[in-house]
Amino acid sequence: ADTLMKNSIKLLIACVLLALLAGCANTKAVTSQDAYYKSTEVVSNSKLSNNIQVEAEGFRETSKNAFSENRTSNINNSEAKKAIEESLKTAGLFSQEGSYVLKASLLDSDLAGFWGQKSEEREISINFLLEDSSNNVVYNKDIVGKGENEIGFISLQWKEEHIVATRAYRDAFRQLIEDLKDL
Repeated sequence: ADTLMKNSIKLLIACVLLALLAGCANTKAVTSQDAYYKSTEVVSNSKLSNNIQVEAEGFRETSKNAFSENRTSNINNSEAKKAIEESLKTAGLFSQEGSYVLKASLLDSDLAGFWGQKSEEREISINFLLEDSSNNVVYNKDIVGKGENEIGFISLQWKEEHIVATRAYRDAFRQLIEDLKDL
């Protein structure tokens, strides 16, 4: 009976450790293909049509280290820039040589922290600043992208966090495009 109890405790500890490792071992970064917003309406008769270039700064890398606060799924500067460019392209607003510059700066990526998780809801804040060729501000707004996800009883935390992060970034880019269409 003593041996059975010891083996049961060892098995329980092994299962708990395995569950913990499975939940955070493979955090996946958000890519531009995941996060861009596909507009259904193209802007064609505006001063912004095919005339906006993009800069991105302050976006966070996703860490593979399970003990880092950056282990929560994120998008880096390069992928954020590409996602915004793709979002602008689908709306007929992007140009490599545009006379307007859109600067996207991450304000808050709503990280989960070491013991937390962000697999059901996440709010990501981004400042979007649009300037013309004379550095006049045309648009300046802090946008909060919201991502939500309903998770089942058994799920992989890293996969669910990726889904929520992707939805939050895509929502922020959607709001930006809708605002720019109205300018």
